[in-house]
Amino acid sequence: MKFWLIADTHFGHKRMKEFCDRPDGYEYQILRYIREYVGQEDVLIHLGDIVMARGDDAVWHEKLMNACVGKKWLVRGNHDCNSLTWYLERGWDVVADELVLKAFNQNIKFTHAPFLPLEKRYNLNIHGHHHNNTYHEDLGKLTDRHILIKCEHEYRPVNLEKVIEKVREGKWE
Repeated sequence: MKFWLIADTHFGHKRMKEFCDRPDGYEYQILRYIREYVGQEDVLIHLGDIVMARGDDAVWHEKLMNACVGKKWLVRGNHDCNSLTWYLERGWDVVADELVLKAFNQNIKFTHAPFLPLEKRYNLNIHGHHHNNTYHEDLGKLTDRHILIKCEHEYRPVNLEKVIEKVREGKWE
């Protein structure tokens, strides 16, 4: 079993090209990579902000659920405003506002936005929210224990074990 991470897919968001320099059709790139990477025994942890298309939430969720054959865990983001029941009815196996997991000898807190200040009991805070932008006010408060997962990193899920390896080597960007 592998754990895969993705954040801020913003399916259907018309202004992501302008805001984050995303290519046309980025949604279908993401879905293709999820289909390609995430196996039946795997877990996809989505760090929030799935859809940004008024009225198309259910449509994009169906596309995502069809693309991902593994377990699907959602850590809700600031744009994930539907009820817990709504997400569970659309195929999510776990829905939470934050998630703590002990994996690869790390005590990891998964959140959408950075968890500040990061308590000592957590080795890492793996989060999304900031995309490829540098203008957020809390960026100066982040430490080397805050690990940003950004969809703009090739529009594909990243393997949690590989992230941990890169963090240990000081090579996570």
